[in-house]
Amino acid sequence: MDPLINLSEAHRKLVEMPLMYQKILTTVNFIDVVEYVKSLNRLFRETLTPHFDFEETQIFPIFISRGDSELESLISALIQEHKQFMEKLAQINELSTKLESDPNTTQKDKDKLVALCTEITQKLTEHAHKEDERLFPYL
Repeated sequence: MDPLINLSEAHRKLVEMPLMYQKILTTVNFIDVVEYVKSLNRLFRETLTPHFDFEETQIFPIFISRGDSELESLISALIQEHKQFMEKLAQINELSTKLESDPNTTQKDKDKLVALCTEITQKLTEHAHKEDERLFPYL
């Protein structure tokens, strides 16, 4: 499949993720939340890392070559967001691993994990919209 179509499809899926997280993370029991988050974290890493890599190595250089300072500024911000997402994923992984191994986890711990997951999906949605609305029209 064409890499740009894959990119567009990935952005469409990101828009659906916050609702999915909210439904699942608020309705399953605590043990299942940790397992579910671990599997989503793996999925994110397997999906986002290549997605970001493709954008940063194949798409963004095309825009940077135009010499447009506004476009370069936008790309710089997008790359910074990519780094922040990967840092958030590391936090989610660390917290879910801790919660899984600690028998004294509390509802507050679960809520923190849910909040992190919700935050990252909302920010990913905003990020995808930003790319779709501000960057990809240049293609």
